[in-house]
Amino acid sequence: MSEVIAPSLPTPPDGGRFDHRRRPQRGRVRLRTLLAIRWVAVVGQAASLLFVDLVLGYPIPLGPAILVVAALAVATLVPHLRQKSNARLTDRESALYFAFDMVQLTVLLGLTGGLHNPFSLLLLAPVTVSAAALSYRSTLGLTALAITCINILAFFHLPLPWPMAQFDLPPVFVFGLAIALGLAAVFISVYVFKVAEESRRVADALMAVQSALDREQRISSVGALAAAAAHELGSPLGTISLIAKELTRDLPADSPYRPDAELLLSQADRCRQILAEIAARPEQSSKDHFHVLPAPLLVEVAAEPFLRPSVALRIEAHPGEGEQDPPVMPRRPEIMHGLGNLLQNAIEFAKEEVRVAIAWTRQELSVTITDDGVGFPPDLLDRLGDPYISAALGRYGGKLVGRGGVSSSGRQNARRATKRREGDHMGLGIFIAQNLLERSGGIVQFSNNDFRGAEVKVIWPRSAPHRRRGMRNEGREPMNDMPDKAQLAEKSLLIIDDDAPYRQRLALALEKRGFQVAQAESVEAGIASAKAHPPRYAVVDLRLADGSGLDVVPEIKKSRPDCRVVILTGYGNIATAVAAIKSGAIDYLPKPADADQVEAALLEHRDALPPPPEQPMTADRVRWEHIQRVYEQCDRNVSETARRLRMHRRTLQRILAKYAPRA
Repeated sequence: MSEVIAPSLPTPPDGGRFDHRRRPQRGRVRLRTLLAIRWVAVVGQAASLLFVDLVLGYPIPLGPAILVVAALAVATLVPHLRQKSNARLTDRESALYFAFDMVQLTVLLGLTGGLHNPFSLLLLAPVTVSAAALSYRSTLGLTALAITCINILAFFHLPLPWPMAQFDLPPVFVFGLAIALGLAAVFISVYVFKVAEESRRVADALMAVQSALDREQRISSVGALAAAAAHELGSPLGTISLIAKELTRDLPADSPYRPDAELLLSQADRCRQILAEIAARPEQSSKDHFHVLPAPLLVEVAAEPFLRPSVALRIEAHPGEGEQDPPVMPRRPEIMHGLGNLLQNAIEFAKEEVRVAIAWTRQELSVTITDDGVGFPPDLLDRLGDPYISAALGRYGGKLVGRGGVSSSGRQNARRATKRREGDHMGLGIFIAQNLLERSGGIVQFSNNDFRGAEVKVIWPRSAPHRRRGMRNEGREPMNDMPDKAQLAEKSLLIIDDDAPYRQRLALALEKRGFQVAQAESVEAGIASAKAHPPRYAVVDLRLADGSGLDVVPEIKKSRPDCRVVILTGYGNIATAVAAIKSGAIDYLPKPADADQVEAALLEHRDALPPPPEQPMTADRVRWEHIQRVYEQCDRNVSETARRLRMHRRTLQRILAKYAPRA
């Protein structure tokens, strides 16, 4: 069992929390759709009137009825001509359109029999559409208008067109029909509105889930983009630095252009330092070593932003039979955000302790989060996971409801939590967490423990672990690191770099220093040039367009064993430096490197100490690099690395998960 006591940390701002009450009230009804339905109504009403009068021969007030239909046609034609058909109507505009349709239909029904007319059921259509697409206030107003129209038609209407004597229904039947239609309007409006509102809430919650996931993915991709930019900018910056230094060297001291060249050189050095800091951060490495973490460490990392000084986070490991090391979990945004939401709620509502039990067998991995707070209300457990549960029912996202037997301090904590989170939507955080974790293949279960605290259990089926290959353990090829005078006299040089401007400027600068320079831009061209004319010296870029520069070094050493090779790279760390030396290089220079640095590395004597770097690595950075190297050599085995470094395994896991110190 391990315990983590939270340091005093500021509460992070809640950026991007989604509140469906603040969402923009965009119209749900398109004007084109409404006008199309209206034209269908105009044609249908006119055809029905003409059929009854001309074909059936029933007496009907055709003139006034046609005028009512014409009024609907005009009301449809005017917005068709004055507004864009693809525009969306606001809630108020849609309600006014539906109200006009209802009044027009009421007048037409009043001329053709009132509630005796079977088409009186069409009064329920605007109410149904309003309940599905409009707000509660608009639906309530249209329902009241529909009931009013039904009552008016029950008492005020012309006789129903009929071929024989006047057709009259018993008053009791008409009265019952009016009540039935009124109740149907109320029932349809309430039922349809509830179903539609639930669908809208789920859609909004899913939008919040996707927004949270996109935000996490954007954050996780920033590092890789920064590292890629640092590497890609290394070569052009090296070219600028090289040209500026050569200009400074060639210009006389009294030249009016010399200050400008020195300023250009100083700014290039400043850019070099900035890029070195960016490339030194492991979270921004294009080759992320920590995209998988042991399960206890991943839980600890997910909980770190939400830790409180007054709440202890205890992480317990419960391996199954025959299991030892905890399984590794991918550091995916949905897992980190989902576990973070659950841990944040547990820490926020806990009184003293949050306990996380991690159990694993050959078949599954489970993470159980338990707190000593007031727990979930029993009547809410079955509804957890639904978005926007009423804030009067539970604790998540809204008001915290206490249970019988809760201490006064617990009630005070509950009141503080309620006040602090007032206005949030209950259940949205749980909904997001559940959907994200289920997207990763997990199952989320909610319950209360024996001590009345809340308990959330997440279960994943285990998959076969993917082992990563570490660094190679080949022996170092023996080589002669000290050139004699005869060898120094021969200054044939091969430069292999796929950045043409930098390669050409470096070649020009080294030719001024007495080297006979050949150039190549790829692995294939470099190997061919080395075989045709074995050079005494070589400068090789680590990353080439068609492969790695480390593949060229052994071929150069085969052609000429005494060749002195210097590796250039935009990835300046100990791991790549060790790989370069193992391949047979004598030195390793991070980009941007100028001609003086390259010449000094090529011609360096064994008995001459290199000059101290302008910005040497700090002691913390050297320690971190040493741990990384041993970790790579142990094939990324945390337990073996901890044993060799004589460190506690949990301490090593924390170091591996943290960012690298500044160089």
